[in-house]
Amino acid sequence: MQYEQQMNYVKPALESKVSECQQLGYPHITIDHLWRYCVEYKWQHLDIPTYAVHKMVASIFTVQVAEIHQYDKLTAQQQNVMFQNVTVDEMTALLAKG
Repeated sequence: MQYEQQMNYVKPALESKVSECQQLGYPHITIDHLWRYCVEYKWQHLDIPTYAVHKMVASIFTVQVAEIHQYDKLTAQQQNVMFQNVTVDEMTALLAKG
């Protein structure tokens, strides 16, 4: 997990936001999912190790489910583009190496 120490600092905020999302009917949003969204998308241009904890917490509480869905769509599109020209045989060979 990226930035595990920072994640531990803000874990109560993450838990609260995930609970809110799940109460709104989005059970697939987990703490790890929300954290990945924040690190890879919302805070991508910030220096996370030096980002103030109170700003992280405030930022987490402003996350909207629609933002996470947009991030999920972008991530899926990037993965599709990455494997767009890979044949079934090449994919099988790649997966067999793992």
